[in-house]
Amino acid sequence: MGQIGFQRGQGLGLLNTTAEKVSGLIGNGYVVEDGVQTGTLYALNNTSDAEALSITQANDIANHMLVWYHIDEFFRFNPGVKLYLWLEAAGVSMTNMCDIANAKLTKMLQMAGGAIYRVGVFKNADPGADTLLDGFDEDVLNAIPKAQAQRDLQVTLNRPIHIYLEGRHLNGAVGSVANLRGLAAPGVSVCIAQDLDVAALDAKFSAHAAVGTLVGVKASQPVNVNVGWVAKNNIQNTQGRATQGAFNIPIFVNPGLSSNLPLSHYNDNPVNGDFVTLGGTVETPGDGCILPLTYQGTDGVYFNDDHTCTAITDDFYCAANNETWNKAYRIIYIAQTPLVNSPVLVNPVDGTISPSVAQNFESVADDALRDNMQNQGEISGRLVITDKNQDVNETSKVVTTFEIVPVGTAREVTGTITLVTQVSQAA
Repeated sequence: MGQIGFQRGQGLGLLNTTAEKVSGLIGNGYVVEDGVQTGTLYALNNTSDAEALSITQANDIANHMLVWYHIDEFFRFNPGVKLYLWLEAAGVSMTNMCDIANAKLTKMLQMAGGAIYRVGVFKNADPGADTLLDGFDEDVLNAIPKAQAQRDLQVTLNRPIHIYLEGRHLNGAVGSVANLRGLAAPGVSVCIAQDLDVAALDAKFSAHAAVGTLVGVKASQPVNVNVGWVAKNNIQNTQGRATQGAFNIPIFVNPGLSSNLPLSHYNDNPVNGDFVTLGGTVETPGDGCILPLTYQGTDGVYFNDDHTCTAITDDFYCAANNETWNKAYRIIYIAQTPLVNSPVLVNPVDGTISPSVAQNFESVADDALRDNMQNQGEISGRLVITDKNQDVNETSKVVTTFEIVPVGTAREVTGTITLVTQVSQAA
């Protein structure tokens, strides 16, 4: 069978320009007669589509489960963008959902036909029944390697994704929280942000994390954009939702962590405080959690960064780099698929590829990257090379190398303020 595929290398005419916004949510949910069912894929375009399935504010409260909430948070940032939903019964763990051996997230992604670019995984359970390990509900830590294995599988299926896990039930001393940076899972991020006013609606919401909000913010911006960009990604809305019901309250006016404690509970020293330990800075890697922050003199609430569960020295230490690679892969795959099983003229003397054929393999991918990423400001540069010294008659393969320069992020904005008698002359 004709094949096409690519590997991830280390070292740093438009297609559907909204395709990369399509996202998914999977988690525990309730069943409603003639409405939403478990083990079923739903494609939603707005919150009203969910409500038509009887996923409502009232049913969230009645069933002690946050389902409508995560969906509505996604659509708060992405009106009209497609969101795929898959619900599992109560008691199914996030670890079980992510495990490639189970027909859950694996089946969801397959049934969506590769349309999903990122997925948020959430859990509805009684916090009193959680087993705690290294600062989390242990299900969070157990789910990370399963989620990474799922991500790796999706790459082999030519539909790479990024997985955002709900970092439930942060607990214990900050210094005892697991270092997610040491888990070698660059395709996975963990969110520990919590809207305390939502948590106050039901005791069983007290350990939740706002993963629907995180996925919503990520989907709303180009793939290269950090979810913590202050100018663009304020997650607070002091006016609340334009709807009636239990959740019609100001949004993230009382930000906290999934410990059910407000940000003010923690040491906010920017050098060695709790948020540095839990998240990290340029100088201090930290634990790699994604959490909410406020900035002195600036209104709003913002995610701290877009950490992934891998070393800070990994090329894919941030979700922006991972999602950039994912989009580049998909674009190249689509662009070069028509070349599968195509004839390749070779030099009759040494068997090498004809220059014109090599140039064709290069140009289709290069043009696609230029039009769909570089011109959109999602990458800084690119280089596509098809080595002409290949013997296609012997291997039946044409190998092309792709180099992509990602867009950087101003994680720190610093300088020196000096009082002087007169200003220096401009250079």
